[in-house]
Formats: sequence, structure tokens, C-alpha cells
Amino acid sequence: MAVGVEVSAIIPQSLSLYLELEEGQNADLVVIARTSLAFAEAVREIAYIIDPSLEITIDFASGTPGSLSLNTIIKNIKKTKVPNATLKTIAFVVLGWLGNDLRAYGVGKFMDELVFPIEQRQGLSDSEIRRIAQALQNTLDEKIAKSPVQKIYREVERDTAIKGIGATLTPGLRPKDIVPRLQFQERSGLSPVSEEEQPQKRIRTTIERITLISPVLLPRNRSWKFYLPQIGEFGAKIRDERFLASLLSGRRRIPMRAGIQIDVELDTGEVRVGNVWVVAGRSIRRVIKVRRGPSAPDLFSSR
Repeated sequence: MAVGVEVSAIIPQSLSLYLELEEGQNADLVVIARTSLAFAEAVREIAYIIDPSLEITIDFASGTPGSLSLNTIIKNIKKTKVPNATLKTIAFVVLGWLGNDLRAYGVGKFMDELVFPIEQRQGLSDSEIRRIAQALQNTLDEKIAKSPVQKIYREVERDTAIKGIGATLTPGLRPKDIVPRLQFQERSGLSPVSEEEQPQKRIRTTIERITLISPVLLPRNRSWKFYLPQIGEFGAKIRDERFLASLLSGRRRIPMRAGIQIDVELDTGEVRVGNVWVVAGRSIRRVIKVRRGPSAPDLFSSR
């Protein structure tokens, strides 16, 4: 389920709250309403801290059946000129609170992935980018909107049908990183976790487009080799039995050519070493789509 927000002043800025549901279950309407109000409260507080001159209203815009996406629009009542960086900063701070990226990677990598891509960076000056980085650091230090965000986690924790929460700039799209239900209570502030009680292992599930280097065409539980720019080459076992069965039986064919890309749900297992999470292994939960890549002759073609 996604709660979408479009932040509008001069240039609209989209933002979505995403609630992932257990398969075959529906969310409680009261919980969704309370969560939406808590989300609106958090966005308002963040907006006020970023720019106290803003006076915003949040209007319901649309809903998406199936995914239960609730799209809203945030408007500046004063109709004054608002720098593009102000809207983006509000959006990035929300993403920092409602996802694992900022906590796991720190401000630097978060900025690399979300701020520096050309489609996000366009029109931002160096000083505006520094302003966004400072706001994100304040978020990491829990100086911005900690209380209203904790309230969001308290509300979603009430409904066992909600198994994860995240945020994205694209309404209705599943975020790359989802905060699992296991962390709701800790992030709500109701159950502080001591150092001794903190989990020593965890699994992060993300949607990735990876490049195939070498498959394993044997009915054995062995790792395939892939490539991802931010990781490099890595090995991962495929746990999608339906995909493996169709491939090994010949019903599905992957051509022997360079540049084959595969959209997957990637599980990254991590262990805690001191205060740092270290990658212990990776596996592919589900193969979403195989992309043939740029046109090129097969490696074993007769030409």
C-alpha cells in the first residue's frame, strides 16, 4: 500500500509513503487513516524546520485500487516563490526517516544515489546540495521530526497485515528499501533496544537490476555470478524454484550473449560487527524479469 504525496509550490515534487502488506491480507481502514494523519504531521514538521515561512496544506488527490495508493498534494498557501531545493529537501528527509538507506549507508552514499543522479540534481546549486546534505545529517542524528515519525511507526505497528514500510519519490512504486515489521516497535520509541538486545543478523530485501556474468545450469544449489555497479561482481544463489525449473527444463531460454540483465528481489544477509553491519552473503528471492540487453550476436552463433 502506498500513500503518495506531491509536494507543490513552483515545481511539483512527488513523494509516497509505502505500506507493504502480507499476501492475501487487507489493511485496517482505521489504521490507514491514523497513519495518513501521522504522515501528514511529519511532513508538516519537516517542512517547517526546512523553511518556517512555508504554510502548507495537504489535499487528497487520488487512490490506486489494488495497491491502495493514497496520493495527496502538498501546496504552499502563501503562493510565494519557493526554491526547488526546499521541496527536494523535504522529500529526501522523509525518505531518510522511512527507509534503510540513510541508516545503512550514511549521508554520502544516500546523496550519491538520490541527489546526484542528473534527473534529481538538475537546477540545484552547490550550496543547495550542501543544505540537503546538512538536513540529512540532522535526520541521521534524529534532530528533525523524530517524534511525528515515531508516531507513524506506532500506528502501522497496530495492524499485523502491514509487514513493511518505506518511502519513494514515485507514487505507487515499491521502494528499493523496506523497513521490516521487526523494526517497527524499536523505531516507534516504545521499546528501546539495548546494545545487548540488538539483533546480530538481518536480511535486507531490495529490488535490483543485475547483470548476469555466469549461470549455473545444473540442478544444484550453487551460486550464480552477477554484477551490480555499487557492489561489483558478486555470487548469489537463486531461491526462485519456479524460475530454475523453467530454465533447466528448457521452457525458458537465456541467450548466451553479453549484457543480459535480470530484475530480481535481492536478499542481502548482514551480521553486526560492533556498530557496523557487514555483508555475509546474498541470494535471489525472486526473478522478476529477464532483459536481453542491447542487440548483439549470441556467443555461440555461427557468424
